[in-house]
Amino acid sequence: MALEERTIPVGAGWTVSRFSKSGLAWVPSSAAAAHSLPAGLFRFGGEYGTTYILKQGARTWSCSPAVGKFRILTRRHRPLSYNAATRELTVAATCRPPELIERALTIASGHLPVFRDKSLVYTGVGRMTAQTAAAVLGQRLYSAANT
Repeated sequence: MALEERTIPVGAGWTVSRFSKSGLAWVPSSAAAAHSLPAGLFRFGGEYGTTYILKQGARTWSCSPAVGKFRILTRRHRPLSYNAATRELTVAATCRPPELIERALTIASGHLPVFRDKSLVYTGVGRMTAQTAAAVLGQRLYSAANT
C-alpha cells in the first residue's frame, strides 16, 4: 500500500478532523493541530473535495482513510480479532479494510461481511487468510479469546 508524499493543506476554508485512535472515530481538529502534532490521520474537507493526510514524524502523505487508519492504529487499539473456532475475522466497523483486502476476504471466505455489534464480521475465514490480511494491514492478529 504505497503512499504519496504530500504537504499539509494551508489556507482558510478547510474543515479539519482527526481520527481518534482511542474512540475509533473522527473528532474535530484544526490545521494548526495537524502541523503541531507529531503523528495522526487528518481529514481536510473543502469546497471541492476531501483530502486525507497521514502524518508520522516530519513526513506527511496523502492516503485513503482505510490505509491511514491501519497505519496509525497500534496493538493497543486492536482493530482486528480472529476466532478460530467459528472462523470469524472481526474488524471495527469504523476501520473497514481497504477495498482490495475486503474483496480478498470476501472471495476467500465466499461470504459478504455481516454487521454485528459495531463491527464487520467476515465468516468462513481461514486462519492463514486472517493472518495474511492482518500482516498486510500492519496489524497483529488477536485471538477473540484474548480481547
